[in-house]
Amino acid sequence: MTIKIITLCENTATFGCLAEWGLSMWVETDTFRLLLDTGMTDVAFQNSKRYNIDFTALDAIVLSHGHLDHTGGLPYILPHAGPVPVYCHPDVFAPKFSARHLAADENISIPLDRDALAADGRTVHLVKEAAEISPGIHLSGEISMETDFEQLDDHLLTEKNGKHEKDPLRDDLSVAIETERGLFILLGCAHRGVVNIIRHFQRVTGEERVYGIAGGLHLSHADDEHIDQVVRFFEKTNIQKIACSHCTGFNAASRLKTVFPDRFIHNNSGKRLVFN
Repeated sequence: MTIKIITLCENTATFGCLAEWGLSMWVETDTFRLLLDTGMTDVAFQNSKRYNIDFTALDAIVLSHGHLDHTGGLPYILPHAGPVPVYCHPDVFAPKFSARHLAADENISIPLDRDALAADGRTVHLVKEAAEISPGIHLSGEISMETDFEQLDDHLLTEKNGKHEKDPLRDDLSVAIETERGLFILLGCAHRGVVNIIRHFQRVTGEERVYGIAGGLHLSHADDEHIDQVVRFFEKTNIQKIACSHCTGFNAASRLKTVFPDRFIHNNSGKRLVFN
């Protein structure tokens, strides 16, 4: 199997591409094409023109969670995508807020409701449990919080009964592709922990080997002990490709580059990756 990834949106960019805080990855296998997330604005769509991306060729759009930096590009991409099925957790449509940067909580919700997402013949599949959407391509469903070092952020909120409270981020979805060398896992933000996610997919698929990961590892605010725990797990799991993006964070990316110099990839806007 060959896996091809073009990162259409990320915090930094290669020459000739745009960047913004967010993530979007175009992913192709021998038999399936999916778009994981859409970035925050029209950046993913603008970068797609550089690579002659045909959104009508998509077999699926997967929304990793309901934050604006992963769903804000939907209004720019959907008019060009046709009746493609969309996969997401029901909580994608829940109100989302961030209490980190502004005096008042900042609304970071998805810009479309379910009806708008389902317009133009699209089917919206709400995913809570692990699901195989094509042979060998799995959605995680909800991820259990099992490790003691991976915790949810206190500043990421949702709304319940008119009040803001900590978001459990049950809508944190990832994708695993079965290959001859093991799983290749695509991450949006890994809010519920990259180690938890990998262990979950190992149980769901029965495949212990993990060939590679790509996307956000959500370690930008992790302390050194947390990062070391992740590094030790990656060593134990013998992951061969570590294509980090978005919320991985400088400290974690630097540590991963140091420990895995031949496996680490800075996966930014415009990066084209091919794994055989």
